[in-house]
Amino acid sequence: MTKKLSPNTIRDCFNHGYNFKQLFVRPPGNVAPLDGVRAFSILYVTLFHVYMGLQLLLKEFTGSNDAFIAYLGQIPYSLRWIWHGEFAVEIFFVLSGFLIGGMLIRDHEKHGQIRTWVFYRNRFLRLMPVFYICLFIFFMAKDKGYHLVWANILYINNFIPF
Repeated sequence: MTKKLSPNTIRDCFNHGYNFKQLFVRPPGNVAPLDGVRAFSILYVTLFHVYMGLQLLLKEFTGSNDAFIAYLGQIPYSLRWIWHGEFAVEIFFVLSGFLIGGMLIRDHEKHGQIRTWVFYRNRFLRLMPVFYICLFIFFMAKDKGYHLVWANILYINNFIPF
C-alpha cells in the first residue's frame, strides 16, 4: 500500500521534493479528462508567455518590434492560435470553478454542510506561501509600485489608486 501524500504542515508547502512528487500524483476522485484540459490550458498559457517573452527580448536587442513582426510572418498559419492565450486562462478559470464546486458538494455530502472555515484554511495554506514569495521578489526588484507591497500583503491592492 502506498503512502498518501498530504500537506499536514506549513513546512510541506515549501518542500520542493513533496511538491515535485505531487505533480505526478492524481488525487483520488479527480476526473482524468478534466485534468487533461487543465494541463492543456497551463501549457497553452506557458507557450503564450514564451512568445511574449520572445517579443520583449527582440524589442530589447533590436530597439523595435520590426524583427518580431517579421518573425510572426514566418510562423505557419496553423500555429497562430498561440496568440490567443487569454482563452486558455478563461478555460482554466471555468475548470477551476467546476472543480472547486465539486469539492464543496462532496464536503456537503460527507459532513451535511459546507465547512467554509476548512475550505478557506486549505486554500490559504495552498496559495499564500507562493503569493508571499512572489511579493518578496517583487519588493526586492524595486519595480514600479513596489512601495505598495503592504497593500498586497493585506490583500487590498485593488482598492488602492495608483
